[in-house]
Amino acid sequence: MGAGIAQLCAEAGFQVRLCADDEKAVAIAHQMLARKVGKGKITQEAANAAADAIRHVASLSALTGCDLVIETQLADRETTQDTLSKLERVLAPEAVIALNTSAHPVSVLARHVEYPQRIAGLHFFEPAPLMRVVEVIPGLRTAPELVPQLSGFVTGLGHQAVVVRDSPGFVVNHIGRALLTEGARIVAENIATPEVVDEVARKQLGLRMGPFELLDLIGLNISLPVMEQLHSDFRHEPRLRPPAFLAIRVAAGLHGRTTGSSFYTSSISGGEQSESAATSEKKSSPASNSWPSVWIDHSDSDLYQKVLEYLQPTGVKLDRSDVPDSGSLCLITPVGMDATSYIVAHGLNPQRTIAVDAASGLDSVAVLMAAPGLPADVKETALSMFELAGSAVWIADSPGFIGQRMLAALVNLACDVAQQNVAAPRELDRLVRTALGYPYGPLEWGDRFGACRILNVLRAQLKDGDPRDRPTPWLRRRAELGLSLFTPD
Repeated sequence: MGAGIAQLCAEAGFQVRLCADDEKAVAIAHQMLARKVGKGKITQEAANAAADAIRHVASLSALTGCDLVIETQLADRETTQDTLSKLERVLAPEAVIALNTSAHPVSVLARHVEYPQRIAGLHFFEPAPLMRVVEVIPGLRTAPELVPQLSGFVTGLGHQAVVVRDSPGFVVNHIGRALLTEGARIVAENIATPEVVDEVARKQLGLRMGPFELLDLIGLNISLPVMEQLHSDFRHEPRLRPPAFLAIRVAAGLHGRTTGSSFYTSSISGGEQSESAATSEKKSSPASNSWPSVWIDHSDSDLYQKVLEYLQPTGVKLDRSDVPDSGSLCLITPVGMDATSYIVAHGLNPQRTIAVDAASGLDSVAVLMAAPGLPADVKETALSMFELAGSAVWIADSPGFIGQRMLAALVNLACDVAQQNVAAPRELDRLVRTALGYPYGPLEWGDRFGACRILNVLRAQLKDGDPRDRPTPWLRRRAELGLSLFTPD
């Protein structure tokens, strides 16, 4: 991170002293500048000037005379606090110290310094030259005039500055826990394998990487401590609780790519994955003329139409009666409810009924599930139908499938951050969309999916007793009033 920030500042015309044990970071900055020349993004002359502006120094004492110091070390609170104490001994009282902390509150880090008014947070995102948004975080004792100064500095780098309240994880790292912990929770409940969770995250939610791909890439030994720190900082808020099996993997040295131990190549719980949490392997499709008639639940006309249009190319015979024939295969489209609850509520035959997540979309993958006890031949028939139409995965019965659950967790946590006024709703959305690469900001995403649907998913899961799923007041009030999630109090 330090090399990227140094490059960014040097390109903006600043003289940069890059403090590190060796010159590797300076070399990385030079390589990134050369790469930009090769891509035609800057001239060789501009690259040379930026490279000449970056000077390696080996000790903090060499930072004497600097007007702004950006601290970028990956360290715990005590180490960062010690670094701040050392910086105060070499910097003038008017020099500004910006902390590139991603989770620790600025006010806590600056607790023991002599001049806390000159300390604030500047949270860049990796890679700093490309991620053009920065969280600006004033601490409780930061001088008010420092906030516009740092915002102007960020703007001068060509980035967008978003001022956020000092809070554990701020905006991005707080909200960014939602998909990771919910994806892990789905695996912990044996609803689906990590492969299936990631496939659904990419194909239904439109994410660049699924949660387990991301954890493998970053390293669970890095990601889990952040999750646990945030969970602790928020007084063990259930919405931020990481499942226990993640800690077991870290203790076992299974960190991800760096240790050659991907979630995809090792058992999650130490035992065998149940058959109910199947992957998307293709089955041999029986002839369509042997399929039973298909009855599609028409309680929701939009979802009925989605399933109908998806299956029409397969040539399935439709049962268009109000009540399904005893021999028909029943397709239901629950939002929030699991297949079992929906079947009981509507008086359907559990041995002939399949649930499909039409609400999250069928364009790239169909997610199917059923109540316990479904005959194997009925499951195979349903899979063959949907695989003939496109791609299908089978999961264990779960309120909200996978896509609905993950989206509801994300939107609900974002609503909680909005309720706490960590950032203005639209700024919050812009930050998360830009920094995490989501197709939409979480509040816009909730509006698109439907706040009432999100509320239904959470309430259905809450029936099983986990307080993690309790809807936030921000979400509930706007859903019940039919308002956008951007609506201020």
